[in-house]
Amino acid sequence: MNYVIGLGNPGAEYQKTRHNVGFMVVDEIFRKVPEFQGKWSEKFSSHVFKSSDTLYVKPDTFMNDSGKAVREVMDFYKGETKNLYVIHDDLDIAIGSYKIQLGTGPKVHNGLTSIYTHLHTEEFWHVRVGVDGRNGDRTIPSRDYVLTPFSVTELEILDDTIQRVARELSDKVHPRAVAKKDFQALGTLFDGFQLEDKGGYITQEFQDFGYRLAMELDDQPHKSLYMRLAKTENRALLEQALSFVSDAATVKSKARLFMWKLKQLKLT
Repeated sequence: MNYVIGLGNPGAEYQKTRHNVGFMVVDEIFRKVPEFQGKWSEKFSSHVFKSSDTLYVKPDTFMNDSGKAVREVMDFYKGETKNLYVIHDDLDIAIGSYKIQLGTGPKVHNGLTSIYTHLHTEEFWHVRVGVDGRNGDRTIPSRDYVLTPFSVTELEILDDTIQRVARELSDKVHPRAVAKKDFQALGTLFDGFQLEDKGGYITQEFQDFGYRLAMELDDQPHKSLYMRLAKTENRALLEQALSFVSDAATVKSKARLFMWKLKQLKLT
């Protein structure tokens, strides 16, 4: 079981503030996955939603007491912190950037301090979303700055960052569920790339690589189309998509997961 916890403060007045970027990322994951569109449950001092293998949590405790909710979740499920992902705002990182690091967070963050105290460890995944747009100006104290709303310009930058964070985090904890929507949109395996086997010369190098793709994806019937894919698409992206499939848990169709991941890589 994975645990994805977005930090923030409950209440409409905090909805677009810097401190609530953790809530924003969780909401973005939900927006993109149709089967997640269910009702949140209220327990563990939080709003929670459980998918097949991941628990999503938005604590209702307010930021400075986040550890209470996180401890309740981990105690109930007897969870391991290596599977815990805490999404939070980070003043050590500029708006537009983020980091996902194990055991490493910002210098000061009261929500994280509360979690450290309740769990007696810092060894969990810190999903650090940059919110600092001060450009060196420190006239506003950090404790007040994190409660200020983003400007319109900042929100435009942040929207792209949130989508990238949500995509990477979903890949880590729940690749098959996020992929399903894109699989349906593809219709058939190669529709998204409009590949047709119309002949034409393909060098031995592309034939060999295409054959390798077909074999590793257990999709030999489409080997001629993989050869054409090898000829027309960026080799590095193809290798990244293939590596993603190799690292994923058991899936019904390696080929569909490969094409979904390739499509995602082409969009970034």
